[in-house]
Amino acid sequence: MSASEEYIFAILSPEIEIDIEKNKIKWIPIQELNSRKNTDIYKQYIQDVLQGFEPPNADFEVWSFGNNERLANELAELVIAKRKTGTSSSLWGYEYYQEEIPKVGEVSIITNWTGIPKCIIETTKVEIVKYNEVTEAFAKTEGEGDLSLTYWKKAHWDFFYKGS
Repeated sequence: MSASEEYIFAILSPEIEIDIEKNKIKWIPIQELNSRKNTDIYKQYIQDVLQGFEPPNADFEVWSFGNNERLANELAELVIAKRKTGTSSSLWGYEYYQEEIPKVGEVSIITNWTGIPKCIIETTKVEIVKYNEVTEAFAKTEGEGDLSLTYWKKAHWDFFYKGS
């Protein structure tokens, strides 16, 4: 499985409107922008910010990686740099929190720790793999550390099972 098979990425910057009368900037939430598909601002956003990438639907999640500021910000930057093209989660976590496992075609807006949108990812492949069956090739798609399976196992064991 090559890195390009894992996820498709497009860099995202927040869209703004300028109120000329008040000379203020108004932030437009991406969900609101997505509901305006036939407006000029949405079309401009797709063209200029998303470089022609149009999310396939309006049902997307907004989230950040990790469980702390350093990790959320670092991992988002790895996606933008196209070094992180895959990600993993604990199946136990989905079951415990009664959340659905990601599905092919789902779109997510990745933010930094403070909630500023950094990029959009589209899930193109989902596999359930036992921890001890994760491959060196997949570990490399995560883009973290020295890209080795040894690094991936240590970092993810600590994250999934120790919460750090």
